[in-house]
Amino acid sequence: MFGLRSTPVCCGNPSERGAALAVVIIALAVLSALVGGAFVTAMHEQRLGRGAFDYVHALHAAESGVAVQLSSWDARAYTSMAIGSSVRFSSWMPDSVGWYRGSLRRITRTIYFIDTEGFSRDSVARQHVGVLARLAPVEILVDAALRTHGELTVDSGAVISGIDANPVGWSGCPTLSDTVAGVQNGDSLLITSLAGGVIEGMPTILEDTALTDTGLMTFGAHAFADLRSYASHSLRGQDFTNAIGPYAAGGVCDEGLATNWGEPSSAVPECADYFPVIYLDGSSVVSQGRGQGILIVNGNLDVQGGFVWAGPILVRNAVTVRGTATQPTTIWGWVSAANPFPEHQRLAGSSRLQYSSCAVLRATEPTAVARPLKLRSWVLLP
Repeated sequence: MFGLRSTPVCCGNPSERGAALAVVIIALAVLSALVGGAFVTAMHEQRLGRGAFDYVHALHAAESGVAVQLSSWDARAYTSMAIGSSVRFSSWMPDSVGWYRGSLRRITRTIYFIDTEGFSRDSVARQHVGVLARLAPVEILVDAALRTHGELTVDSGAVISGIDANPVGWSGCPTLSDTVAGVQNGDSLLITSLAGGVIEGMPTILEDTALTDTGLMTFGAHAFADLRSYASHSLRGQDFTNAIGPYAAGGVCDEGLATNWGEPSSAVPECADYFPVIYLDGSSVVSQGRGQGILIVNGNLDVQGGFVWAGPILVRNAVTVRGTATQPTTIWGWVSAANPFPEHQRLAGSSRLQYSSCAVLRATEPTAVARPLKLRSWVLLP
């Protein structure tokens, strides 16, 4: 008998097995490509997100740099800068998410440009901003060399001048301004100029019937009482005869000395740029001394022979100015005396009240803070 031989069953055509392997490899390749693409996309989006986050930090740093300069404004240092000069600054943000650097440049007498670059923590992202800022000092609007309420007599030898002039020996002052009135008062009949007494200006006497003692104690947005907050020194009203004068030690102006009211002349040059705000709480006498800045008197003020002052004088009550041939008295700037309980006021002897826009400007500048311009002050720079 012939036996039966079984034939083994094969897995199919060898070519079919090769095709299946290729399909699997292709599928794996496609899947790998998809996964890789998704990973690359995710990484790209993460980088974009991180980049945007860094740019936000950089912009925040740049704007913070501007804000810090405005909030910590050093009026004394910045108002003494020459026009066109600049100072540089840099700092890290408090939370160390970024840092900034920049410069502050003086463009005009009252305009500054703050140019700041902000960076992310790793310095990869950068933003650049600029801001124009204007000085905003205590507002003093001058219509006359002396504005007051009540009676005033100008004796022989005394002069009130509304013709702008610079203090003797001062340099670097701006162009002289227009002539103002000699005296501003609510009733011109209360102003008397005796033979030899001089009131000059345009007009000589400005009658302003709307002028009241309340108006005389208002300075822009500030009431008289608000001005005390600006005081460099606040002193009890008293007789300051022979007590006031500039003082320097070791080549440095002693600004901590309460009787050092600055140097309007050139004898103590270290104090030439010191313009304090002096607040006298009570009626006072000043004589045989000198100073500059803003003098605020909460009471009457008696200015006697040999005293020289440069800057505004703001008096709550009445003012009297007297001088002699050997000890003349000179006030450069502007005087306001509210005199709410009208007392007879007088300028006598060799005394001069001289309007000076330069003295007013230099005295008020140290009270200024810088504020961005109301329109178009901010710009994003490349």
